[in-house]
Amino acid sequence: MPELACLNTKAALGLWVLFKSDYTDLLAEVASTMFEPGKGFYVGRYEKTGKINRAITMNGNGVIMEILLYKVQGKLLKYSNKKSYWDKFFEKNSLPSKALPPWKYQPYITIHKYDP
Repeated sequence: MPELACLNTKAALGLWVLFKSDYTDLLAEVASTMFEPGKGFYVGRYEKTGKINRAITMNGNGVIMEILLYKVQGKLLKYSNKKSYWDKFFEKNSLPSKALPPWKYQPYITIHKYDP
């Protein structure tokens, strides 16, 4: 059901916190508009119509709170001073070009792991 495809707010903000790129900045800019003061973040925005999915969930807002906390203080759980597989991977690699969106902006987007 392609007509129900939705830009998910928590996913957009999560990508923005983890990866520094023009694409994730754009996602975060769109996601940040889907907020109702006193209530929280809406679930997302339908891709086909641009209409906001006005559901507000505790799960989505809880994850967004964790995302913003990670942005401010970094890793939430630290088991040891050893580097994680995630950290080791990004010392030598970046995302493959397959992970980038297949549209006209792709040549202008660079993605790097972001450490708060």
